[in-house]
Amino acid sequence: MDIYTHTQTHIYVYVNLLKFKTHKKFKQLSMFPISFAINHVLIKHILYYNLKRLRIMSSSCFLRPLPLSMLLLISFSLVYLVFDAYSVYKIPFRLLPRKTEHDRNRDYSRWPTYKHMNFNNEWFKLHCWNNEKISISNLYSVLKTLKMSSLSECRELYDRISSIFSVTQRSGQLVLPSPFVVKVRKWLGGNPSLFEEAKYQHITLSFNEYTRDNTMFNPLRSKRPLQKPNQPQREYFTAEDLFGRIESKHSFTAANAFKYDAWHALVITRNHHPLKWSEDIFLDCMKVAREWYDKVHSVDIRYKLPTLLWDLLPHASASQVHPHMHINLLPDRYYGVIENWRIAAEHFSNDYPDRNYFSEVLYIHSMLDLAFHYKTAAAFANITPKKDNEIVVLGEAPNDDFFKLLYYVLRAYIDDMEKLCFSMAIAFPSILKEDVTGRLPVYARLISRGTVGEVRSDISSLELFAASNVNVDPFQVATKVRNFVAKMTSAKS
Repeated sequence: MDIYTHTQTHIYVYVNLLKFKTHKKFKQLSMFPISFAINHVLIKHILYYNLKRLRIMSSSCFLRPLPLSMLLLISFSLVYLVFDAYSVYKIPFRLLPRKTEHDRNRDYSRWPTYKHMNFNNEWFKLHCWNNEKISISNLYSVLKTLKMSSLSECRELYDRISSIFSVTQRSGQLVLPSPFVVKVRKWLGGNPSLFEEAKYQHITLSFNEYTRDNTMFNPLRSKRPLQKPNQPQREYFTAEDLFGRIESKHSFTAANAFKYDAWHALVITRNHHPLKWSEDIFLDCMKVAREWYDKVHSVDIRYKLPTLLWDLLPHASASQVHPHMHINLLPDRYYGVIENWRIAAEHFSNDYPDRNYFSEVLYIHSMLDLAFHYKTAAAFANITPKKDNEIVVLGEAPNDDFFKLLYYVLRAYIDDMEKLCFSMAIAFPSILKEDVTGRLPVYARLISRGTVGEVRSDISSLELFAASNVNVDPFQVATKVRNFVAKMTSAKS
């Protein structure tokens, strides 16, 4: 290889290195220090090799004019070495403006639009796990079966699930001192099989790689017998019917006396009974909330991101017994937990540019038989729930299909599952239709909050500072709520 060919080779390598340096993935890895080192070595190698060739050529008295490309490359190399030395030793790694996390968390791209789809998982149930009923207890083994399957479709499903969710299983053995055995048996209602389970417990952990939601399941905890209250739950608050007036219909807004944000109001039902609200009343509350958002935006156009929060009954942290929903309109980003999902969708879009994060999450839950649908809306029991019985409701837009499915899920909590205390949050897309970057679909998250008469809090330091501990199998939750929703919709048709 003569010096001219070798110089061309160096130019080709260096140009491709520059291409690699400017690639999006390379930038995300924060590898600029490494790139400087590579450049430094490469340039030195070019100079060393070419000067060595020149020395050999001159010593053999074989002199000819240097190729123009080589002269340019040597000149460029010398200039670069001076600049590189200055940048490395004087102003290290500051050639480009540095983006802070503050900047990155506001730098959204345009994602593929969320579209509602009703996925069918019958083929996967038959061929991938032989119609075995999935529960949180065997989810880990089912996923292992998918991973090792001889069918490419099953392995592909595993890849799609594991691209977002990680599921692991751990076991803990318990050694019970004799004096403590009596107390544990009492806690377990004297059930001998539960007592045997207590000695060797299996814990399933699920982790969302994008939102960082982390949940731990121990099925044994849900089997502990609960002490029944002296009165039925509903009788704890019947006197609360005397709160205020019962008028024609339906709801109204009021400014909150103790605001936690600039635009913060309440939607209050005219019927003050905490449980006796119909579909019409609920839809009216949603309509009033959306009208309030539009009104606030017309007053201050900077505010455009709507949220709604609702806690029912004091054990769910409600300050009053009568139903009242907190509504907010925010300017540039959502509250932290919602914003985490938004950032997760952005990161997922970077990794899979042709997919929508929310569509993919719905697909995964559908394949695991955790999802159900109503017209253009969908819902699923989350495999990384925040607390017990979490259901996520998804919609393309905040329309009647979305709100009706949300209503049916809430009634399933109250009328079928006897979960009278619950907490709920709704994240709406931006009011501005031209806001296409970082645009969320409409979604709601619901969890149950324990029983009315329970003294113990359902939130501990574990949930506050570590991860969620959930005592209810989401596969059972999905079955119960799906069946109730099907019953309600069939009764209406």
